[in-house]
Amino acid sequence: MKVSNQTSDQDQVKICLYKPSDSVDWIPVGAGVFVVTKGDTVTWTPPSGEGLDQYWLKAFHPAFFDRDLANKQVGVNDSLAVRGGDGSYSVDNV
Repeated sequence: MKVSNQTSDQDQVKICLYKPSDSVDWIPVGAGVFVVTKGDTVTWTPPSGEGLDQYWLKAFHPAFFDRDLANKQVGVNDSLAVRGGDGSYSVDNV
């Protein structure tokens, strides 16, 4: 999975990936938390043995209390971009 930060006003976007069975998005999957700097792309590979094709992706503004920006169910082979600004954000396939 590749995730890009294409926002107009977020220098960093924190990405958390959750198993679809985690109905409250409480515990991210192993190595499923990373930060994408504005204009950059991060490649994420699921932990070995995970065996899942789909995840819930949540994008946050990183802070002491993270602010939720957008979320989407995504596939392990997707290329994605967090886009938007001024309080309106989305996660889109690219």
